[in-house]
Amino acid sequence: GVLLFQSINRDRVEIEGAELRARRALGYGFDLELAAEWTRGEDRSTDRSLAGISPPQAIAALSYAPTPDWEIRFITTATRTQRQLEDEQGDPLFSAPGSTVFDLTGQWRITPELSLSAGVFNLTDKRWFNHANVINRPPGDPVLPLLAEPGRNVRATLGWRF
Repeated sequence: GVLLFQSINRDRVEIEGAELRARRALGYGFDLELAAEWTRGEDRSTDRSLAGISPPQAIAALSYAPTPDWEIRFITTATRTQRQLEDEQGDPLFSAPGSTVFDLTGQWRITPELSLSAGVFNLTDKRWFNHANVINRPPGDPVLPLLAEPGRNVRATLGWRF
């Protein structure tokens, strides 16, 4: 049950990717932000996908800020299913399934020095995995359920600048 981290020098590796970010003011205090990233990595000697490369992801956020003192934001994060992965011996590794997660956050600047932020995360209470947390795990690893991201959860932060 011990997880071993080991550096491996590879002779022929190809990694490529692209990112896109855009923001558009829609008027009346509404803004739309879009971000997407795509990466691919392959060991050309074995034709295997590199486990450390994250699957494609897109984020869309619609925010409403009628004044500079408060804002509410609805965020959608969609992640594609991870490619089929194998370890050095050719045994399968856990591939995080695709997911779409919805979050609702807000911020209120009470004074120039004091702000309150709060959010409800994973609104649909869906079970999902962050690829970075499950790298190099076998599909039947009994620890995998513990590595799933939290279901619906609420967080609040009170910030004070001094």
